[in-house]
Amino acid sequence: MPDQATYHHTLVMHFFGDLLKRTMDAPTAAAHQQALLAFLEDLSPWVLPDELPTLLGPAFTLFDACEFTPTADGTDEDVALSPQGAVVFRAWLRRRGVDPVLCSS
Repeated sequence: MPDQATYHHTLVMHFFGDLLKRTMDAPTAAAHQQALLAFLEDLSPWVLPDELPTLLGPAFTLFDACEFTPTADGTDEDVALSPQGAVVFRAWLRRRGVDPVLCSS
């Protein structure tokens, strides 16, 4: 089995892919916003009550950084989740039956 960091990175990329599938064909900014909100609403049952305050308040970004350029380790992507993005990612994992702490089912 790959090491924990590699497995976590793979899961983040699948999360990013699911997000793109839901939003990339939106023809307008408003449609994109609606698709993004639907994605977040679909995950809301898997957000833990103690994580909810992180998502409440002003608008937030899901990613602190997102680059698809060659990196030192030979991969071609570098994604850093924001604190709110990490909450949504953990909800996405829970929906799939994956333990967010262990990244295993």
